Amino acid sequence: MGKALKIAILVKRFTLSGGKERYVVELVHALCRLGHHVDVFACEAEPQLLNGIVFFRVPNRMRFSSVLNTISFVRETAKILKDHDL
Repeated sequence: MGKALKIAILVKRFTLSGGKERYVVELVHALCRLGHHVDVFACEAEPQLLNGIVFFRVPNRMRFSSVLNTISFVRETAKILKDHDL
């Protein structure tokens, strides 16, 4: 294998409930098995899924509007990336 990558995954929920969510969990675990470093940015995560994975909790500030929730998620994630110099 080539050089290990540092990968950021942004998903609102890092859980096994839901098709997209389950896919992302499987993808992250497969990337880790290949030796890549994966950081997960999510509003919520199931703790048992985070073994060996760096997790950043993204505040969920706009629950009342899907559009505003998505915009808020992007902005909050950008703040975390900047604050941690990632």
